[in-house]
Amino acid sequence: MRPLRLISILCIPLLASCSILGLRKQVGTLEKYGAATLVISPPPAGPAPTYALAWTFENGERKESAGFQRLRADGIASMGLRADRLYRIGAFTDENDNGKYDAGEPLAVVKDVKPAVLSEPGAKPAIFTVTLKRDRTLPAGTVIAIPKANAQLGAKLGVALGDVVLLDDKRFAPDAGGSGLWKPVEFLTKNTMGIYFTEPYDPKRIPVVLVYGIGGSPQDWRYFAEHFDRRRYQVWFYHYPSGMRLERVARTLATGLRMLRQRHGFAHCDVVAHSMGGLVSHAAIRGAAEGVNFIPRFVTISTPWGGHAAAEQGIRHLKNPVPSWLDVA
Repeated sequence: MRPLRLISILCIPLLASCSILGLRKQVGTLEKYGAATLVISPPPAGPAPTYALAWTFENGERKESAGFQRLRADGIASMGLRADRLYRIGAFTDENDNGKYDAGEPLAVVKDVKPAVLSEPGAKPAIFTVTLKRDRTLPAGTVIAIPKANAQLGAKLGVALGDVVLLDDKRFAPDAGGSGLWKPVEFLTKNTMGIYFTEPYDPKRIPVVLVYGIGGSPQDWRYFAEHFDRRRYQVWFYHYPSGMRLERVARTLATGLRMLRQRHGFAHCDVVAHSMGGLVSHAAIRGAAEGVNFIPRFVTISTPWGGHAAAEQGIRHLKNPVPSWLDVA
């Protein structure tokens, strides 16, 4: 695990290189794009695929689409979308597997969706829970093709919620930590953010969520994970881009914990965090409680509760600093 000061010192030679130009572009993209998540409840069952997407709708016409994806088994789909547009987002079960929506197939649509801007820490998450229903208003035989995709409009965002993944998985490699710090947008589109399990859920053992610090990855916790008392505990990891504003990633952690509690019904879980991960976790725990205290133990290691001089220096010297430095400072 790498202290913030060491990361800052090691990155000084890069400030005049293309890396800093890449950071500037990443920050600019965060300011232009937002996120929207669709949750289908109950999740669709059966062999037919269910797809989710977002599209623009102007003057009564479907214009362009973004974020097209097959729905996860748990009914969740997330998209990164340009924040200066209004969207309709929805999902449908493609019962005849023709890649189009046919009248009468199960459908859900949310109108006038404004994505939650990725660079705004206090932006309320755009999460919509809907139920697929058969629309009987369209004439029989009506077929609606998916609007032409526009990559500039947005893309699918990878999310994980209770996925069982080995710690050696490539998405947890150490360079994923660097990507999450310096290239948070790339992390969101090429990696998968969320809460991971190391084994199937066990109702008899207490969940422990491990949250790494800036520039880290779940593999930083290998020694801890291997030495936990697995008779009493099951180990989970929160994987996130550590370059993003802390309140945004904290809200995602809080939402994920609430959804997992609703799914599995556990009485409580514990949280252990390192360095900046302590700041993320503290905000998440406050947001996850909602009047119900199901996180009684919170352990932090080397968390900069009073701020950090290296983050302050980075802010002073860079016109577009790493967004999370604004919070750590």
